[in-house]
Amino acid sequence: NYFDLLRGIAGGLALVGGHGIAPSVSAGSDDPSAHWLVLGVQAAVLLVGLLLQTYRREHQRVLFFAPIFFLAGLSVSLTGAWPALFAFILVWSLNPILGKAQTFLAMYAVLIGAFGWLLEKVPEEFVVICIVLCLAPVLLSLLTRRPLVVFSRKAFHPEAGPA
Repeated sequence: NYFDLLRGIAGGLALVGGHGIAPSVSAGSDDPSAHWLVLGVQAAVLLVGLLLQTYRREHQRVLFFAPIFFLAGLSVSLTGAWPALFAFILVWSLNPILGKAQTFLAMYAVLIGAFGWLLEKVPEEFVVICIVLCLAPVLLSLLTRRPLVVFSRKAFHPEAGPA
C-alpha cells in the first residue's frame, strides 16, 4: 500500500509538478487553449494510471480494487501536502461508520475538495481533477454493478478448501 502512495506522489509530481518540481508537460506559450490542452492531457494520463490501479483480473474474474493509497499520493501532488494529509486522516477516522469502499472514496473526494480549496493556493483545476479522480472508481463500480474490493494480504489457497 505504501508503494502505491509513493507511486501516486511520484507520478503526480512528475506529471503536474509542484513542491519545487517542474511539470513534465507544460504549455510553451500563454495561449489559453494550450493551457487547457495540457491540462486535459495531464488529467487523461492520471485517469489512465488510476484505472490501471483499479482494474484487476484474478481467477477469471474482473475485480475493481479501491486505489485508496494511490489516490492519496495523487492528492499530494494535485492539492498540496496539508489538504491531502488532513483529508486522509479525517476519512480514516470516519472509516468505521462509512462501511463500504465506495463511501470511503466519495467522502475522501468531498474532504479533499474542501481542504484543497481552503488550505492551499493551488489552481482550482487541479482540485477539480483530484475530486473527479477520487470519484472515478466509485462511478465505475456503480456503473458496472461490481463492488470496490479493498486489498488484503490473505492468500488464495484452493487446496485448503473453504474456511
